[in-house]
Amino acid sequence: MNLKEKDFMLFSLIVSAVGIFLMFLANKMTLNQIDVINISKVNTSHTIVKVRGLIKEIHTTEKGTTFIKLEDSTEKITVVFFKGTLHALPEIGSKVEILGKPQIYKGEIEIIGLKLRKLP
Repeated sequence: MNLKEKDFMLFSLIVSAVGIFLMFLANKMTLNQIDVINISKVNTSHTIVKVRGLIKEIHTTEKGTTFIKLEDSTEKITVVFFKGTLHALPEIGSKVEILGKPQIYKGEIEIIGLKLRKLP
């Protein structure tokens, strides 16, 4: 490789790294701007939702999928966290905020959990 090729490769690498960082930053800012909604308002027209509630039930399968029954003052909903998405298992009775994708499964609305944060 001559000097021009090395310079071009270094420049390309730097531009790629900056681009990835900016995408990460934009994603983080967007997720923080999502408003919390009542569970009763969750529907599949939402791409991503943020809900808060009290954990009523937790069940983890042998394959590592965790099912959480979440309740707020308006409704109950099932939240599914696939293996590797839930970093720490919360306790029944914990107040949490969950970020996820709503979907219909067997005729019922549920949330595919992306992030869980314990609330005080």
